[in-house]
Amino acid sequence: MPIETIIEEQEILAPSPPSIVETLEGAIEVEILPTGLYTIRTIPSLQLVGRNIVENASNDPKGVYGQPLGVPLSENTTFMLRHAGGESYYISVGRDRGRVVQIEGRVAAVLQDVDAFVGRLGVEEVDPYDELPVNQRWAVRRQPQHGEDVFTIETENGYWGWVMPTEHPQYTRVCVFRQLSSTATMPPMFAPTMLWLIERIG
Repeated sequence: MPIETIIEEQEILAPSPPSIVETLEGAIEVEILPTGLYTIRTIPSLQLVGRNIVENASNDPKGVYGQPLGVPLSENTTFMLRHAGGESYYISVGRDRGRVVQIEGRVAAVLQDVDAFVGRLGVEEVDPYDELPVNQRWAVRRQPQHGEDVFTIETENGYWGWVMPTEHPQYTRVCVFRQLSSTATMPPMFAPTMLWLIERIG
């Protein structure tokens, strides 16, 4: 599907958000990423992350990996961020818009609904992924103390966050760790493996 069509459909679903987010302390000005297409890169190596260019043809969840340096931008390394209010987003990746969720401590793209389905013998079976939070929302939080367009990606409650578990991310699966640790300073400082460079491309 052409990228322009994807953008038009998503803009209908989620118009560009305002630049003000309400908090308990009052209104504070923040810069929200509008709905659109983005790349996500590791820090400090600036390697793209995404689904592998070559994948099996099944509908099983697909892993999200660090890509080798020099890999060209493709549909499998292009993320759709759809704004859902505040710092929350629905994230998908790939031509089939696999919905990004966490599975067993790792980031994955789910390609199909997780309702019960009818098996080959006509008996209703339970999809093995029926417990997945298919419409999981992620908090994409800007961390300007680390540089421009640098973010953390966490569950909405802040209990889990994206981490690249190595400084050499080539072919390494993006993980989800329990509570991103930071320094006690203001502003807090995060380890590079917990940070992501997110740039809009469409």
